[in-house]
Amino acid sequence: MPYPPFQFLLILVLGAATLHGCYLSVLIFLKNKDCLLGIALAGVTAYLLNYLLFLSGIIRFYPDSLGVLYPFMFLSGPAFFLSVKKALEPGFRLRQVHCLHLLPLAYGCWRMWPVYNMPAAAKEELVAWLLEPGKSYPLQVVLTGNVFIYVLMAYTVAIWHFARQKRMTLPVPDCAKARWYVRFSVYFTLLLLLDMSVKISFSLLHLPSANMEYVLAGLIAVSLHLIGYHALGRTDFFPKIITGGKYKTSPLDAAKLEAGKQALLKHMETEKPYLDTGLRIADLAEQLGMPSHHLSHILSESMGMKFSDFVNDYRVSEVLRRLSDERFRHLSIEALGTDCGFSSKTTFLRAFKKRTGITPGAFLNAGKHG
Repeated sequence: MPYPPFQFLLILVLGAATLHGCYLSVLIFLKNKDCLLGIALAGVTAYLLNYLLFLSGIIRFYPDSLGVLYPFMFLSGPAFFLSVKKALEPGFRLRQVHCLHLLPLAYGCWRMWPVYNMPAAAKEELVAWLLEPGKSYPLQVVLTGNVFIYVLMAYTVAIWHFARQKRMTLPVPDCAKARWYVRFSVYFTLLLLLDMSVKISFSLLHLPSANMEYVLAGLIAVSLHLIGYHALGRTDFFPKIITGGKYKTSPLDAAKLEAGKQALLKHMETEKPYLDTGLRIADLAEQLGMPSHHLSHILSESMGMKFSDFVNDYRVSEVLRRLSDERFRHLSIEALGTDCGFSSKTTFLRAFKKRTGITPGAFLNAGKHG
């Protein structure tokens, strides 16, 4: 039976995304050695494959596979959260207490146990009911059938909270990583809320929601695949596409970029050139004994930052250190910013809020209240 054009297109997209998810999961296991992130992406791949089985109708021929993938979908949230903790928390190790994160998987198995024990005829009947064309699902079915989304959303919010705290205490080279997780978790939470809003709205309006669900499933999958490429990008496994233009003719190979990065970080920690309010990229490059465009290349490719953001992050780190030091309590916030290298109050406030998410005054008040 031929598929309608839109359904056929969705099958192709979900099929490609499923294959891509398998490829990306294996790649991360092999190249990045991040088993947790690989498990998270494998869970998303199970989510996609489950949708693909229904969208294509293949589930009709294999009714015994009904519910088999469901428990594994619950691994995405916990594995993603633990992967972020590992990325942002030096020395993080899995401990016995982390086995509690397997509870969602256990719930998925418990929820599907009655389905696994169904007779073959009952499974075929249930599959036929689920695949009824133009079907609108009752609200109760929608609410109870999306526990996976609730769990994923809860872990995404936990990632946002964790990364937001870490970006205030991490060394400058890792701050950009924490900010990326903060931004992604906000975007992904909104996407999950959209997914549930659409499902609930379609149920209340008694509208068929199948195709819309498949589209949203694709968006969720693409979003989590971004995490995979973000991780692989940190291993330099994939050549960065952006590099092709501005730094195409640069003589700096991967080894020289890394050596330049380490020299830069050591210089920033020992000499603290960022305390100079008039510091320019040419000045810093001269101190390091390299051309300005080489320093720009190192900042862009190895650090993923612009010169101004890089220097201002160090200045904010110094401000945070001094705010917790009694010797500097007599200084006003503006004076503290100037002493740490900021040339204007506006730049200071903007950089501080970008790093911490709050203003210096709010930060001080939060400290006073514990």
